[in-house]
Amino acid sequence: MSVNSLSHVGGHVTAANLRGAHAAVGSVTGGVVSRLSIEKALKEKNPDMTPDMIYKVLDVFFSELSAALICGDRVELRGFGSWIVRKRKKKVVRNPKTNDKLLVGDKGSLYFRASRELIGRVNGAQEG
Repeated sequence: MSVNSLSHVGGHVTAANLRGAHAAVGSVTGGVVSRLSIEKALKEKNPDMTPDMIYKVLDVFFSELSAALICGDRVELRGFGSWIVRKRKKKVVRNPKTNDKLLVGDKGSLYFRASRELIGRVNGAQEG
């Protein structure tokens, strides 16, 4: 597997060689899913990958995901969901303690929308 197979192309993050990652993350249960738990699951599903390679793949993946969002691009992972940055206009707010008015500048807000498939899987897991 090549670490370079993961790239930010025209606003889309592609990961053709990480198909096992989707299944691997699905096997993590309980608690919080962390980078370390994803690394462990990837190692279990892909024993031929070295720990260094797994670390590099995840590093590139998260770097590209972050870079796309910083650039204002939409990031979509089929079967999981998509992230977009919503722009918020500047506005005048009030400090409740002093009643002073402050101007808050433009900023971005990260928005995640789960895919229908993920929503179905989550709802199916709650029913069963």
